[in-house]
Amino acid sequence: MNLLTTAQAAELVGVSPSSLRGLASRARQEGIELRAPAETWPDKRTPMYDKDKVTEWLAGRPGPGNRTRGENRRGSRPRQSE
Repeated sequence: MNLLTTAQAAELVGVSPSSLRGLASRARQEGIELRAPAETWPDKRTPMYDKDKVTEWLAGRPGPGNRTRGENRRGSRPRQSE
């Protein structure tokens, strides 16, 4: 198993470490665990990510620019017709 630190996994995904933690939390809610088992971490405070799981998860994510538009988007106002 190839282990990555939070910073290394974030670099692989192309986001900040803070964003990676948020993405990993949402993935966990969907039943996808990106972190390696805790017993493989160097210490209890340093979570490590499984490179294979992160790579597989990344391949299944939509690309940049794939955003929800209009009324389906949270917090947006309805579009005005021109």
